[in-house]
Parts: sequence; C-alpha cells; structure tokens
Amino acid sequence: MNKTYQVSKKGIEGLLAGTVLAIVVFALIWPPVGVIFTALVVGAIIVAVVLRKEYTHSVVIDAENRSVTFITKSRTSTKTDVIKFDEISFIYKKRLDYYSFTNGYLKEKRNILLTNSELKTLAFLVPEQDGWTNAIILDLAKTFSELGIKQIVEKYNDDEIPL
Repeated sequence: MNKTYQVSKKGIEGLLAGTVLAIVVFALIWPPVGVIFTALVVGAIIVAVVLRKEYTHSVVIDAENRSVTFITKSRTSTKTDVIKFDEISFIYKKRLDYYSFTNGYLKEKRNILLTNSELKTLAFLVPEQDGWTNAIILDLAKTFSELGIKQIVEKYNDDEIPL
C-alpha cells in the first residue's frame, strides 16, 4: 500500500510577472543609472532566493517496504530521500511560529509536524505554509503513528499531541 501526501506545484509565473512589471515601471520613470543598477542587483538577489527556496513537496509512504520517500523541491531542483521506518521519528505538537503573529496580534498556536532521521530534518510541515493544510498534516501524523513510526513526546509539555 502506497499513500501519497502532496501539495500543489509552485510555478514561476508570479515571479516572472513581477519581474516584467518592475522592468516596465523602471522604463517609464527613467531613474538615474545608480538607482537602476542598485535595483537590478537587489532584484537579482530576490529572484535567486525565491528560485532556490526549498519546500517539502510530497511524502510517499510505502507500507510494504516499510519506507517513506520525502520529495523536496525548489523551483529549480528536486531532491528525494528514501528512509526506512525504523530510522525516522516525528514530533507533532502545537507551536507558535512567525506566521502566528499578524498586525501585532497573536493568533492561535498551530499543529506542526517535524520529521527527523538520525542524520537530518526530513520535513517541517506547518499549516498554511508551502501549501500544507492542517487536515493533511494531521492525517500524515496519524498514518505515521499507525505504522509504528516513533513519535517523540516531551513529558509535561501541554503543547505535545500524542497520537
């Protein structure tokens, strides 16, 4: 049985449209050469960061082979990690993050899923970030628990959600 949890594909259409709009605006206002050069350098840095930002695109669980495949993408590359169940652990808990603050007001804590192997963090999933929803993250955490993947729970921490 294979089960796939996946977010929608991120395109570069928005990035390209923004770049074209910026070029048109600069052409219309015709600023001094120093301003144009500075804007081009800053724009190139922003484009490079946006193109290289990685996110967890999908998690494929292969129950027969007792392995999980994590596919991490950026707009320019794809990485795949296949890890056995006994080499993975996960944390599922409520947590405040950068997106929990809006206009100086604190929103509620979100249920995050952090999946680790002995060597590295495989996935850090937060609702409303990179296309992941609370329902998908909860279903993935429950599936991990049902398949016997080790859940790490800190004792005496009210934010932990044992499954």
